[in-house]
Amino acid sequence: MSPFFPFGPDLAFNRAAAAAVWPSPPFRHALCERSTRLGSLHPAEAELMAGAGPGRVWDFRAGRHCARQVLAALGHAGIPVLMDAHGAPRWPRDVVGSISHSGGKAIAVATRDPAIRAVGADIQMLAWPFPREALPFLFRPEEIRVILGAGPRHADHHAYAVFSAKESVMKCCCAAFGCLPEMTAVLIEMDLAEGIFRARTPGWPACGDFHGSGVAGRVGFDGSHVLTGIWLRQAPRPGRMLRSIQHQRSEL
Repeated sequence: MSPFFPFGPDLAFNRAAAAAVWPSPPFRHALCERSTRLGSLHPAEAELMAGAGPGRVWDFRAGRHCARQVLAALGHAGIPVLMDAHGAPRWPRDVVGSISHSGGKAIAVATRDPAIRAVGADIQMLAWPFPREALPFLFRPEEIRVILGAGPRHADHHAYAVFSAKESVMKCCCAAFGCLPEMTAVLIEMDLAEGIFRARTPGWPACGDFHGSGVAGRVGFDGSHVLTGIWLRQAPRPGRMLRSIQHQRSEL
């Protein structure tokens, strides 16, 4: 599966990229842009934006607009999405999800699938070129070698994809384990040809699944943004794992 879609800035292209990153089922996603007529914030949501500037208010409204659409599709119409102690969206108890916004566009992703433990979503505007002076502060040495080795035509795509993937991983880690690893603590192995990546957090055992062999995620591009997503599945229950092992042995 190629992560690249026909170049164009409108939502049709974003939706194609998002559908590739976030399969339905189990996920529901919604997108909006500057031209979208946004609904009013819930009073409790509006309180969170008291004193914020116009740009921050639009980002917040757009993200909550998308979240309302997703929640309505999941049977939670009219529920406000507030913030937890980390500033992340606070979803209903039976929902896990993520919100992101960048460059005049926003996305919300969520699911009620009990097998999904945590979700991380990110959207980043492609503002060419990617600032080379920022590479040592955002990426690990092995990631920088791959980015610079991708050649002038692909280095910027690769850099934005890796940066976005790191953002998705950090959100997922925060939701699942209550920890927020540093940007350079996240190692991304990106395969743009297949539209996938693997994320690990060497040296951060608190990040659970990410600390070992890593977790797979997805990436998609349109003409103006890159979208990434990653999710964690619930660990198998001991009883279910034992039954699975017994079943496998019975087939030997």
